[in-house]
Amino acid sequence: MRNVNIYSMPAVWDAISAQFGGEEYFVDIARKLGGPVLEIGSGTGRMVEAISNHGIKCTGLDLAPEMVRFASRKIPNATFIEADMRNFDLGMRFKFIFSANNTMQYLHASDDFLSALRAMRTHLQPDGRFVFSIINPRRERIAPLDKPVKAMSFKDPASQREVIIWETFSFEPETKIGVTRWEHHDQGRPILAYEFPLIFRDHNEVSELCELGGFDLEKIEGDHEGTTFSRVNLAIWSSPSRLLIEAR
Repeated sequence: MRNVNIYSMPAVWDAISAQFGGEEYFVDIARKLGGPVLEIGSGTGRMVEAISNHGIKCTGLDLAPEMVRFASRKIPNATFIEADMRNFDLGMRFKFIFSANNTMQYLHASDDFLSALRAMRTHLQPDGRFVFSIINPRRERIAPLDKPVKAMSFKDPASQREVIIWETFSFEPETKIGVTRWEHHDQGRPILAYEFPLIFRDHNEVSELCELGGFDLEKIEGDHEGTTFSRVNLAIWSSPSRLLIEAR
């Protein structure tokens, strides 16, 4: 079994992430605010494509060159740029900036989180909005998962066979870092594995960081359906920064 960086395999990631959902939530905000729109951590362009289909000018920013090349070919009517979300300069401002799929949780150090917020604040129009989704660290969500469970299945773009993803999870309370490990099984045989090391900040810590990063808290939502936030389900916020903590 190979250990890989899944973000270097855009065709496979495109097939997997198609099941994540959330497009309607971000499309609705983009249609209300108008463009231009910037997505941070745009990956293979799933969200950008959904928004640009409504005639809204979109830019996607991602650190992985493989993702940028794939998305540029897939969605030629949008712009994709390879850059680090902690330090970028696109020379323009946007009406709506967002980051979906827990991308902000890859910023383990508070200084990196703040650097990213400040970079986005610089690129936001005065009446614009910034929205991002993260996972609410509910007790049951960060509980260790030692025995693999089936997370999902997808059709491999190369072989066209069904691949099953088995998941385990570990969490370190001192660092607040949780590592999700996914293994792909093809015809019952493990073929590759990769990990998602994310930091799990609670809504109080994220709120404080947003304020330090130059954003005013506007609202907290529980999921992509606009559910009211509670400690039981999950969610987070918004403002000239808008923050959503994704339900998992």
